[in-house]
Amino acid sequence: MKRTILSTCKFHFYLIMCLLLVSCKSLTNLSPSSDITYITKDNFAILSGKYSNRQDTCFGTIEHSPNRPNNENNIPLISRLFMFHEDFDYLGQQSISLEVISPRSLAVSMYQNDTLLMTKTIRGNIRNGYFNVHRKVFLIPIVPLFIWFHNEKVRLSIANNQLILDHNLNSCGLFFIVGGETKGRQTVLFNKCN
Repeated sequence: MKRTILSTCKFHFYLIMCLLLVSCKSLTNLSPSSDITYITKDNFAILSGKYSNRQDTCFGTIEHSPNRPNNENNIPLISRLFMFHEDFDYLGQQSISLEVISPRSLAVSMYQNDTLLMTKTIRGNIRNGYFNVHRKVFLIPIVPLFIWFHNEKVRLSIANNQLILDHNLNSCGLFFIVGGETKGRQTVLFNKCN
């Protein structure tokens, strides 16, 4: 009896993992703008600049199932770059400074007016004309009680003096027999600060 339950749990676990790993959409052909300046190792420095933390325009949506009150369509730039800080209002008038360190890393600094709040280096690589930030992937398997899989991808480029950020999110969890998921794709434009 125990062996049957254990083998059934293993089967369901492997089935869920296969479906999740195959079902993650890529970021190709996500940006709607035709004026994108594609990033190469020669022009990588064009990402450097100071940008608003609030988005200007958002295409696409990230949906929750079952519905939750969270609004993933108004996420600030600092949070989309996987950086979090507790001591300030995310929706205030902050600006984000990107400085090129190398073709594989960017220094991201957050300012409130002229006061530096935080700095972090993010890593990634240049691929298909974009700077792809290293994806955020994790899996928490406590079979059969709890399973959580999270996969998030972000890439950056420039168009018409705006920062383009393509964001893809696929996250799902299962607690006993109750589950939920968050998935979607967005392209978000952030204005350059003067």
